[in-house]
Amino acid sequence: EDLNARCTAQLLAAMSRAGRSEPAVLSPLLHAIKTEAIGPNDPPVLAPQTVIGARIGAARGGDWVMEGRDVGVCLGAMATLEVKDDAAWSKLSGIAQRLKPDQVECSDIACILNAFARAGTTDAPLLRSMSELALSKRGWGVPAAAAVANAYARASEGAGPGLDVEEALFGHLAAEMLQVPANQITPVLAARLLNAFARLSIRNDALLAHLSAALRMRPPTDLDPQTVANVLHATASLHVTDIPLISALAAALLATPLEACTPQAVANIAWACAVQQPMLQVWANKESSGENESDRSVTDWVARAVAFHFSSMEPSGLSQVHQFLLGAVLDGVPLSPALVALQSECRAAFSESSRAYALSSKPQAQVSAALRRLGYTVQDEAVDEQSGYSFDCFLPDISLVVEFDGPHHFAQGSKLPMGATVMKHRHVRSQGLGLVVVNYWEWSITGSGQDASPAEQEALLQSKIDAVLQRRREAADSKLERS
Repeated sequence: EDLNARCTAQLLAAMSRAGRSEPAVLSPLLHAIKTEAIGPNDPPVLAPQTVIGARIGAARGGDWVMEGRDVGVCLGAMATLEVKDDAAWSKLSGIAQRLKPDQVECSDIACILNAFARAGTTDAPLLRSMSELALSKRGWGVPAAAAVANAYARASEGAGPGLDVEEALFGHLAAEMLQVPANQITPVLAARLLNAFARLSIRNDALLAHLSAALRMRPPTDLDPQTVANVLHATASLHVTDIPLISALAAALLATPLEACTPQAVANIAWACAVQQPMLQVWANKESSGENESDRSVTDWVARAVAFHFSSMEPSGLSQVHQFLLGAVLDGVPLSPALVALQSECRAAFSESSRAYALSSKPQAQVSAALRRLGYTVQDEAVDEQSGYSFDCFLPDISLVVEFDGPHHFAQGSKLPMGATVMKHRHVRSQGLGLVVVNYWEWSITGSGQDASPAEQEALLQSKIDAVLQRRREAADSKLERS
């Protein structure tokens, strides 16, 4: 009975800072939240009748009204202490959802979202209400915008398709950041913003250009290894082809000692370089004064960093490194004996990941069925032994891969492919395999707006296959003529 909202929040915060979660202290605090806490817009709670019958109907509330800051502090502490009390989380989520714009600060929104992200809990109603509160705010500072964007991106993982407020929220944050002079955006915050947009496959070209300018105006010494890794990974994920930015990042990377990076940062850099390999070659040619030679300095740095940190990498990192090594082999870049020895372990990690994420969708099953009706032998979800990639459909008789690219292969609201998709297509073709790509907007919808009929789907597939086979014949004829 001596507790109140602010005291409870401060006690929880102190416990989280100390890393202590003794049940004798934590349990009463959580009980008080569940039974006493109310929001500033909630009606007062009536106190229960006491033993002597006093205070019947007395309003209990003033000391237990939780403002936005109190809710954020409590949730943040509960995330740190790994509290598993669903009722307490639900109670605070409900209070947060009823907050009004003048009752919450930008930093409070970030704290609330970040707590749910750290707890691994997806709460769609909370995401929506926090987004709507964020949309009402103007004059965002870069730290708060980066915090909210990252917290939202992490908290929304597992929520399925993007909420209808997601595009509006990130468009609003981008517009706010465009009002901030580039020289006031630090590299770390630029990287955090890019990371958040990349996590949700949101590509805002105006913001990308603004953040690129902010990063490029800094000397290489201002770009620490983690920032370089984050920016490279985010821009590669969104398939941003920004040669001046790649040049600035490469300069910082080449000045970085191998031991200054973490194993995961090296894995992220390796994967990004695999995606951006064509752009690295363009940059290298420009750096070499137009000579038609590819300076392998960045690739060499990554190769040495991989060898240095390999023993400490997680399987997910090995999977990323595999795509770097695969790209090097397909591009004819000789690998050192140390890297050759790592290939099989990296390929195994990548193949395992490919199998784990190989999910057959309804359109993919329709593509497979249509190919069979056309008379082709089809292997579904075939994992290629050389590359480790999982192919939606493989036609062994004509060495041809058919991929159905759904919406997640593209930046939100666009037909711009994501970096991972572009890299896979390039690697498949570099292996000498034919590739047919069926985009989701080609398959399901015809010009009339109706679902395509089986006959229309078959015609689409056959025309794409014919085009690939024709190019193959022309390439063979050209090679024969040259010989």
